[in-house]
Amino acid sequence: MAVTTPSQRSSETFVPTPLQADLAAAAREFLSRHAEPSTKNPERSGDVELWRRVGMELGWAGITIAERHGGLGLTFADLCVVVEEAGRVLLGVPLADNAICAAGIATYAPPRAAESVLPSMAAGERFGTVAFDSLVKATRVGTSVRLSGEARFVIHGRTADLALVPARGDAGPLLVLVQGLALGAADRRNILATDQTRPVGLIRFDASEVPADAVLQEGAAAEAAVARLRGMRAVALANESVGGADRALEMATAYALQREQFGRIIGSFQAIKHKLANMLVLVEHARTAARYAAASPVDEERDLLFRAAVAKAYCGDACVSVAADTIQVHGGIGFTWEHAAHLYYKRACLNAELVWSTLSCREFIRRSLFG
Repeated sequence: MAVTTPSQRSSETFVPTPLQADLAAAAREFLSRHAEPSTKNPERSGDVELWRRVGMELGWAGITIAERHGGLGLTFADLCVVVEEAGRVLLGVPLADNAICAAGIATYAPPRAAESVLPSMAAGERFGTVAFDSLVKATRVGTSVRLSGEARFVIHGRTADLALVPARGDAGPLLVLVQGLALGAADRRNILATDQTRPVGLIRFDASEVPADAVLQEGAAAEAAVARLRGMRAVALANESVGGADRALEMATAYALQREQFGRIIGSFQAIKHKLANMLVLVEHARTAARYAAASPVDEERDLLFRAAVAKAYCGDACVSVAADTIQVHGGIGFTWEHAAHLYYKRACLNAELVWSTLSCREFIRRSLFG
């Protein structure tokens, strides 16, 4: 299938709409007051109280859920605007994960199942995630489906109330909605990750059973559904990384304009000027790629995946580079727990590999362009 090129979409614009500008301003104002990353307690960014405020009080738990289910009914591009602001403070709550899980349920679950789940997700009473890195086997047993195996590197996997889990059935791939007792009985634990600001978990199923109607898609349709959700999550991660890189650049610039060496501020040295200029170029290019991907219609799978791969690959490398250079500009303090610079570097590194690795994205781009 041919990939849509930028010239074929010349009417597109990536200037934020008035609504998106208001969303970004409100998110930045709230998060700067309530969610600045803590070097003393980095896990705080993902705590329950913060999710309650973000999800319930601001309504972000239902940001893309339809109004008929109690959500705000906004678009995926609107979500990415908020996610970028969340990246600036290394927010660790399940904002994008809940939204993308909800999108999967709204699109692929039977209407009755969606109506029973989405209102509570929109209200922030429970949240979902998607287990992209799944090695789960599904076996039909009477009117149930038995799950065995594990899903790794699941964002908020230990605490999620429901999860979309890709599985391998006897007749091919499946997409399964796991919740309630089946998820509660699973062995769930956090993985020790370098980035402590957002929990990443492992879910191990040991003959956990779900009802047969928990299988939302089968065969090629399941593969397409998982690919679409993976593309959406990759785009959200790219936008989040841009927010973190932008904030890291701000910190580096501010420090360069106040730190003195040899009687001069270090920002007056040519080497520092060049480094900051290169960082700015990387951030702006990454922002363009991320916003271009966010503008992709999420129901056009191939176009979404191509844009997602480009954004994830470029933003992954660019934002890691910016975060690393931020540490260098700060000198010795940048390597210590006294400063948040290292937290931005760790988040950028993890984002680059989660859901769809930089290497896998590049391979997808190569196959799409050259076959």
